[in-house]
Amino acid sequence: MTGYFSRNAGRITLRLYRPDEVAFDIEFLIDTGFAGEIKLSPYWIGTLRLPKLWNEEFTVADGRVSPYEIYAAECDWAGKKRLVEAVEMVGEPMIGIDLLRDFSLFLEVRDGGAVEIKAL
Repeated sequence: MTGYFSRNAGRITLRLYRPDEVAFDIEFLIDTGFAGEIKLSPYWIGTLRLPKLWNEEFTVADGRVSPYEIYAAECDWAGKKRLVEAVEMVGEPMIGIDLLRDFSLFLEVRDGGAVEIKAL
């Protein structure tokens, strides 16, 4: 999987599916400080019509503990459809470290630099 480096982050596009199989290509920021699989805004949770799984508390960067809703999502990952847990949070869509587990991440840290994610 490939992407590019822009606005101080690696970025890749993932295809996500609604339950009726309608697909959306969404650009994700790669955030190795985020412990989940993916983060989506309320807009994308609604647009994708994702089913809610449960609520969970997370400690955010400023140290606050806040409750968040977790949803089931299906995406293309490494050439296969994969079920992932999506945390609903305001802001840009993000890929977290749990989705990157068992993959290598290469970043050219300059505007327009290459981003590569490969299975180990």
